Parts: sequence; C-alpha cells; structure tokens
Amino acid sequence: MQVGLGIFMDAAEGELAPPFSPAAVSPSFWIDPSDLSSMFQDSAGTVPVTADGQPVGLIQDKSGNGHHCTQTVAGERPTYRTDGTLHWLDFDGVDDAMQTNAISLVHTDKVSVFMAIRKASDAAAACCAELSSSSSAYNGTFALFAPVSTADNYFWRARGSSTVDLNVSGFAAPIDNVLTGLVDIAAPSSTLRANGSVTSQSTGSLGAGAFGNHPLYLGSRGAASLPFSGRVYQMAISDSIIAGTDLDQMESYLAAKTGLSL
Repeated sequence: MQVGLGIFMDAAEGELAPPFSPAAVSPSFWIDPSDLSSMFQDSAGTVPVTADGQPVGLIQDKSGNGHHCTQTVAGERPTYRTDGTLHWLDFDGVDDAMQTNAISLVHTDKVSVFMAIRKASDAAAACCAELSSSSSAYNGTFALFAPVSTADNYFWRARGSSTVDLNVSGFAAPIDNVLTGLVDIAAPSSTLRANGSVTSQSTGSLGAGAFGNHPLYLGSRGAASLPFSGRVYQMAISDSIIAGTDLDQMESYLAAKTGLSL
C-alpha cells in the first residue's frame, strides 16, 4: 500500500519501506544537485559547494561509475541555486556547460534517460543534454533540445545508425518538466514522456547496433554551441528500458525534486 511519495508499507512486515531512490534502477549515470556533498566549486574537487550562488566546477556521478560532470573554465561553470526547498544547477544560456568522461553503453541497445529541468527561454535553439558532441554525426547517441527552435517545444533525438527525431510543442518557457526518453534501437522504438505521460512516440527505424562510448554534454552542444538557459534539478541514465512501477516511482521522485506533483 502506498502511503506517501516514494514510501510504501511492507504488507508482510507492517513496516515502512525506505523511500525510493534512483539507485533502485541501477543507473549508469546520476547527478543530484540536492546532495551538496557531491558538488565542488572547482573541477579538481577541492573546494566544496556550501551555499546558494556558488559556481559548480564538479558534480559527482552518484551511480558509482565515475562519470562526473566537470567544467575546467571558471567563467563557464553553472551556478548552484536553492530556494531552501528545491536545488538545481542554473545554466545561463550564454556559455555555461559541463561534460563527463566517456560513458560506455556499448553493451546495450536500450536506454532510459530521465531529466528534471526548467526551460527558461524559447528565444533560441538550445541543447540541454547530448551524448557525444553531435547526435547528428555519431551513432549510438541521444539528445534533448530545449527548445530546438524559437518555439514552445522540446526535441528528443535517438540514434542507432539512423536517426529518429520527436518534436513536441505546447511547452512554453518558463516551464518545469520531468522528461523521460526511452529508446530501444532493435525494437525499434523511441518515446518522449513529459510529467508521466507519453507526448510523442515513434517506431521508425533507428538503424542497427548498440549505443556508443561518448561523453555526455550538459548545458550545450559539445561545450561549444547552442547554450541552454534554465535549470537541471536531476538527471539519470539507465542502460535498460525502465517500465511499470519503477518508471512511475522514478518520475514521481524527479517531480518532487522539481516542485511538481504527478
């Protein structure tokens, strides 16, 4: 029996089960700005983030896989912000960006990508997150643009050796959303969900092969162009299709981190 967000009663024992955590879906990558112990003002990880308004040069990957997000250039670091309840990385839409080392997903042709974000502007195309420096050029990638043009849209791209693009409108900035991208190259299937509901889905060919071994870029394309203006509250990547109760709990967890209720 569900008794609260992420908290369940164990029918057999009559005890409360632990709150849900993204760790339950064994993510390949997970960042959580609400965990100050995972963030540092410098990319070397020597100066902790302790207060609202400080730069973030390093946010550690909580999956245990070591795919930490860094920014070595001081002036291009996002800012840690909090209102006392919510916590996020704030990207300025000018030059803020972060990236990981290469995340190897070569063992899988399926991914689930979870993002809790605020899109602050629709003034120009912006790359919120992209696996590789260009999902147009490399196989085994995905990307989320917020927006993809000067419009009220989100744009989700999935690519095996062929590309499927999903463009959904009706999301005018400023807006907070929990976004989930589900990709199965072999099936084939690509789905974009927003706030717990499917917004667009395609069974068009994604080509063949698995996902690649690419860095993840956060806040811009290749840390060089299409800068994102807005907030990142959470992000996680799983090397499988998350479904059923796990999907519901994951999206509810992200919603709570974003100030939404699903």
